[in-house]
Amino acid sequence: MDLRLHPRRTNPSSVSSSSSEVDSEPAQTPTRFRQPAKLCPKCQFLIDDLGNRYSMDKFGDSEDDGYHIRHHETLSAIKQSAEDGCSLCTHFVSSTPIKWGSLPPEADGSPVWAKLEPLNNFETVNLRIMGPDIDELIKDFIKLPVSRVAILHKAPSQAEDYDSPEGQTSTKDALPLCRRWLQTCRLSHTVCNGDGEFGHYVPTRLIDLESPTPRIRLAAELVGNDELEYATLSHCWGTLKFTTLKTTNLETFRCGLPTHELPKTFLDAIHIAQSLGFRYLWIDSLCILQDSIEDWDTESSLMTKVYGRSSLNIAATSAANGSVGCFFERNRDWRCQISTSNQDAWWDISKRLVWDEPGQLNELARRAWVVQERYLSRRTLHFDDQQVSWECDEGPACEFYPSGYTKQVEHFCAYRLKKRPLTEQLWPRIVEIYSRGELTRPTDKLVAIGGLARLIQEKTGDDYIAGLWRRDLEHQLLWRSDNRDGGGHVRLDTGTPTWSWASIQGRIEFFSTVDEIWVSVHDVHLTHSSPNPFGGVSDANLRLICQYFHLATLKHRTTGYGYDIRFDGESSWTENGAYIWFDTDEGAKKAAEDGPISLFLLAVEYSKSWDICEGLLLEPTGFSKGEYRRVGYWKMHKAGGIVTTGSGAVGRNLVTHKSYEHFAGITSEGETEQFFIDLV
Repeated sequence: MDLRLHPRRTNPSSVSSSSSEVDSEPAQTPTRFRQPAKLCPKCQFLIDDLGNRYSMDKFGDSEDDGYHIRHHETLSAIKQSAEDGCSLCTHFVSSTPIKWGSLPPEADGSPVWAKLEPLNNFETVNLRIMGPDIDELIKDFIKLPVSRVAILHKAPSQAEDYDSPEGQTSTKDALPLCRRWLQTCRLSHTVCNGDGEFGHYVPTRLIDLESPTPRIRLAAELVGNDELEYATLSHCWGTLKFTTLKTTNLETFRCGLPTHELPKTFLDAIHIAQSLGFRYLWIDSLCILQDSIEDWDTESSLMTKVYGRSSLNIAATSAANGSVGCFFERNRDWRCQISTSNQDAWWDISKRLVWDEPGQLNELARRAWVVQERYLSRRTLHFDDQQVSWECDEGPACEFYPSGYTKQVEHFCAYRLKKRPLTEQLWPRIVEIYSRGELTRPTDKLVAIGGLARLIQEKTGDDYIAGLWRRDLEHQLLWRSDNRDGGGHVRLDTGTPTWSWASIQGRIEFFSTVDEIWVSVHDVHLTHSSPNPFGGVSDANLRLICQYFHLATLKHRTTGYGYDIRFDGESSWTENGAYIWFDTDEGAKKAAEDGPISLFLLAVEYSKSWDICEGLLLEPTGFSKGEYRRVGYWKMHKAGGIVTTGSGAVGRNLVTHKSYEHFAGITSEGETEQFFIDLV
């Protein structure tokens, strides 16, 4: 692809770098609408009935149960209807795990019923086919007794048709719609247009798209251009080898990029930026010297400004590497819209929910760096393999909902991240999302989220401590490894302290029902691995003041969940036990296979209303008295009496019993003693 054939359609001598042509009103052209998809009489009756129930706000006896309508007489009839062109029957055939080509005779033994199940006030409807013979046919394919065959999304109106007239279209056809989203956001979104957090900023290097061949420009060359705007790219590097910026080719790239060597994703991003009126584009591998650790450290610490000041972030959401690109081919029926007979109600047919979790569906979500890029960017265009989505704080939208999500679905949509105001209250949620991603270099664990931390620190003045915040440090110690993704949690050998979530590779979650905090931070010592205070940590020590600290034996239950607990000095196991989340898979496996193990339970928080206590699972390091490393998180129900009771009952608190050998230090002020432990 020779980019010299695709310049912006503008006289270079009159170009403004502020994308002013996007802000101007486009010429009005007649709107083309998609024709409703073809339906057989059986499916048309079903949709007409759905429309009547919708208009009367009456869906059935139970919104959860939905209702049934007699459909085709046999499965073979459905297959024939699909072959005759019925869009809904086609979804039946393509979505149901039945071997349609070799249906047994009994498949035609009884009629087929369609079941419609409403969601969110039936703005969305699950559509299934069912019947005695169908249940038998599909039982070997799925666990459910019925099969979801389509999702019907209530459409605000008849869909606009902007696809090319060719039989095979592309997500590239949505670029005029993207231009409209950008224009609307620029002209009417107050929050999205605020510059207070970042002010005027020009990255160290930018790609100039106005030249006959795109080339690298230095910030020093652009001084004085207060209206300069640029777009950024979020992408997956993958394992593909491609041309990057290095100290040896910087001067060459300043004259012109070797476009024939650039991966497809970069070329597509250049095309998108040009189509939307941007003269400048920032791509990490072309704007950061990849063979210079010093340049990497400097530029990675500036990510806050690079993405925060960007006017638009282009996300190659479904591209596993640079060879995939931003655009995806799709059939003309990618958006299949059906209507009632009189066309007073419209539904889109989909094979999945609009709000399906993107982390489960796209490649970019697997890249940890993208979380920071997504939170910092005021606007993001997501190019995935299904459709293009627009994400901003005031008007998120997608091709299915081009004018914005309806109230019934807006809280469930994948690309609707609330990013402003960015404060430490959002931090646990940010970490949860971030921990699902992957990093090429484990040492980037804190670096790749450091831009967000820097911004929060500048706004709040709070101290940032190895991925946690000082004002809420006691509470934020209560993270735990989330095994819903199948585990895979390992301890990173990066110098990050065990009490920080950043010491773990794997999905993390925060959970707390706090009423009382039973520990307090006395002192923190940190040594950073670079001049970047929001980057990696090479050494750290956290000194805590304890109230309840127990030595206990844990035994994995052979039936049910959790662990039986026997506190030191007690002869019996506690009745209710505890739930344990080990930080690593190795720790959990060892505890389950090696039999009872002895560990320390530090009580951190307690909820009176729920009678739940939460804390950290610790083991001695063996290097210093009272020094421990974290190995897990525990939660105990009906915990008040167990955790707080002293000798003579079911609990043995090392603080109460003054077991001095277990503490790093003890101080006395009058009759009050404070007991310290060190966490590393």
